[in-house]
Amino acid sequence: MQPDKQHRTSLPQGEYVTRSPQPRSGDAVSQRAGAPLQTGRQTAPAQAGTGRYAVYYAPESDSMLDRLGRTWLGRTAENPFEELPEPPGGFAEDEYRHMVTAPRHYGFHGTLKAPFELHPETDEAGLHAAMRDVARTAAPFETAGLRLTSLNRFLALVPVSVDQRLHKLHALCLRQLDAFRAPLEEFDYARHVAKGLSERQRRLLRRFGYPFVLEEFRFHMTLTGNMEEKARPACRSRLEECIGPYLKGPFVVREICLFRQEDRSRPFRLVERFRLRGGA
Repeated sequence: MQPDKQHRTSLPQGEYVTRSPQPRSGDAVSQRAGAPLQTGRQTAPAQAGTGRYAVYYAPESDSMLDRLGRTWLGRTAENPFEELPEPPGGFAEDEYRHMVTAPRHYGFHGTLKAPFELHPETDEAGLHAAMRDVARTAAPFETAGLRLTSLNRFLALVPVSVDQRLHKLHALCLRQLDAFRAPLEEFDYARHVAKGLSERQRRLLRRFGYPFVLEEFRFHMTLTGNMEEKARPACRSRLEECIGPYLKGPFVVREICLFRQEDRSRPFRLVERFRLRGGA
């Protein structure tokens, strides 16, 4: 893509994309890549054929967490099409399929930057270059470990204790890669607002294309889809027995990962891993 009388958007340690200048002020709402546009695209079918990217933490290949994801979800980051295994832990087949269908679609991961369509004035090569710069900036780290908990209506792994390094890594990915995010469409905006967002979450949604960022961010690795409240305690107990052996030791973060979804009916698949190489 050749620049055509446009200002070049400069991200740390490199220039990757061209774009007309946009107003920016902290996380204030403005009509930019983060704001919904009045395009008339309000229904799900209009979105179906559009690919998306996401920036995730994904367990390192053949690590204990990677084995947990493969054992429970029946897929890896690289291969989302593996056959679903026999239900572990005494779960009934229908019950097990219901629990893992949604998280299996996205893969076993922790979100650092939520799924987004690529801005039309950028490309995947530029996104890769920007992620390499993020990885050069961020340092690897480890935390005390992960534990199983109930979040809203689903079960997920969360850090044993709050670690600001995870929040800083999320914020770095969120801001440094935002130039590559296409404007949020009306369909996606309405879909999020229907969840019952606070005014602050609406502002974040308009600014960053996702409401649960910055101070609203909570790192988690989803293991089930939504479940009835009365069913969650028993499922949680059985699931803890299944995954307990995989959760021994610290939670180590040494990579960030770029995932891609060909269209919204297809599962997310790993594109590339980026080793964190920043200073402590």
